Amino acid sequence: MDVVERRLTFIWALLIGLTLASWHTGKGDAHPAAVLATALIMILTFAKVALVVMEFMEVRHAPRVLQGAMITWIAGAFVAITYSLIRIPQ
Repeated sequence: MDVVERRLTFIWALLIGLTLASWHTGKGDAHPAAVLATALIMILTFAKVALVVMEFMEVRHAPRVLQGAMITWIAGAFVAITYSLIRIPQ
């Protein structure tokens, strides 16, 4: 197995681990720490998005402008979704 295959296999295993961590965080009944659980799941989800975009869509090898645009888009989506969750009407 060459270096690229090992790297992608490691990242795939990391994605599986992040998915399991998200599932474990979100399972069960509602509890007072639901906001923290939601925040953790959001962070894990967007970490997975960044890994898929950079590694499996090979943006890591793209020009810096495209890399910056993708990271900006991911961060902007994270901020927008998180902000909409925080502003839940009471």
